[in-house]
Amino acid sequence: MSAQNHAAGGASKGLLLIVIGVAALIPVALVGWRDLYASFIETSAPEIVIRELPRGIGLTPISLEIEVSDELSGLDEVVVRSVQNNQSKELLRQKLSGNKSAKLTVHFPGKESDLEEGMAQIEIRAFDKSLWSNRGEKLLNLPVDYRRPKLEIVSTQHNAREGGSQLIFFKAFDEDLAVVGVKVGGSTFLGYPAHLFDETLTEKHLYATLYAVPLEAEQRSKTPEVRAFAEDRVGNAVSSPFYNKIAPRRLKQSKKSVPDVFLRTKVAALAESIFPELRAIAAEIGEKLEYRSPNGTPERLVEEFKLVNEQGRALDETKLLKSLSNTRLDRLWDGFFERQSGVVRSGFGENVTYFFQDQPIGTELQQGYILTPHAGKNEVLAANSGVVALVDRFSVLGRVVVIDHGLGLSSLYGSLGTSHVQRGDQIEAGQVIGTMGESGLADSDQLVFQMRVSGTPVDPTEWLSRTWYRQHITSKTDEVKRALGIPVYQPFS
Repeated sequence: MSAQNHAAGGASKGLLLIVIGVAALIPVALVGWRDLYASFIETSAPEIVIRELPRGIGLTPISLEIEVSDELSGLDEVVVRSVQNNQSKELLRQKLSGNKSAKLTVHFPGKESDLEEGMAQIEIRAFDKSLWSNRGEKLLNLPVDYRRPKLEIVSTQHNAREGGSQLIFFKAFDEDLAVVGVKVGGSTFLGYPAHLFDETLTEKHLYATLYAVPLEAEQRSKTPEVRAFAEDRVGNAVSSPFYNKIAPRRLKQSKKSVPDVFLRTKVAALAESIFPELRAIAAEIGEKLEYRSPNGTPERLVEEFKLVNEQGRALDETKLLKSLSNTRLDRLWDGFFERQSGVVRSGFGENVTYFFQDQPIGTELQQGYILTPHAGKNEVLAANSGVVALVDRFSVLGRVVVIDHGLGLSSLYGSLGTSHVQRGDQIEAGQVIGTMGESGLADSDQLVFQMRVSGTPVDPTEWLSRTWYRQHITSKTDEVKRALGIPVYQPFS
């Protein structure tokens, strides 16, 4: 082999070694490039998330909770500023030293927030540690208002009973009013523009609220505080007491014996139907729902009755309140409510103690009337006009129809054998909506009839009374009209 060929062969081997070496370094270079990209030259902006966006900035101190994250190069700095009238003020600046995530809080201490009334733009900017200092940005426009609404009570007499209903008219003044109403103890009853209650009450700032005095035992230990309230869009609130009286109610005490066969049939079937749902609810809070006694024993019968009477009723109430949460924003009823034909077996506010084998096994505070058929007539009639809000089956209440009469007022018809209406149907007073039946916990053909104000059970006797309705609804409305200079026309008697 010539020297020239030998030299050429050596050069080829050297070139091959270089190529192999470079190729071997490519994966390493790729890994290094990927790491370099992720930590230094990536182009993704940090992410900004706001938890529970405030309604605005008002008299009550609030906090703006901010979460920022950058999973690549990490976070460098977060800056929060307010902008009003082209003037920028720094609210927060925080170095984050490459952290992948952080939670920050900006405090607005009420009127000391150093912001003018009107609108404020809040700029939130987060920068990462990449070569380009990528910026994430979120802009919030928040109203700023340091003035409370004003209240003026218009109606004068507000005399109620425990478990009863009442009506109030008042004026609320604010440029940005959000909600008005009445608070009775821990219960809230929303108000509505008065023209929705009576079309002649057109004054802009006038509101009407139907409210109730709940009959719950924990609220009967002392007279609840009753106050009108108003709140604006940013949360500034005002409340005012007003002249009112709450008469006590003496609860009727009664006893009812529960037959063995009723426990083994109706109650056992209801307990079986609701047990899976109740067990799932218990599991969600880390508890275990189990029977303690063998099936078929007297002890098990009592357990099943307590399950239905206590937890079953609670399930019904939760389901019912959900359906009553969206009332019609106009008054659909006209005048006092019509009485249902039937024999009253149990009345509102009656405290029933149930007995089995001469031992008390449970109690129930009646939330309405239980009526049985009179002279074989079992048709159920609508007590007043409205819209069907609910047609459904419950555990204890059985087949139920609820009519929404508007502005928080509703009537309930339970234990039905059949229902002749559907959700959304327009109903006239006296219209047949179903028949009495034995559904739910009923032991014979019956009707459960309730009246509710914003979901709170109230004494139906008041709404079924022409006299009560005239004194507490019609006369009060006329009083307000006269105070506002609106003509009141009396019908010919």
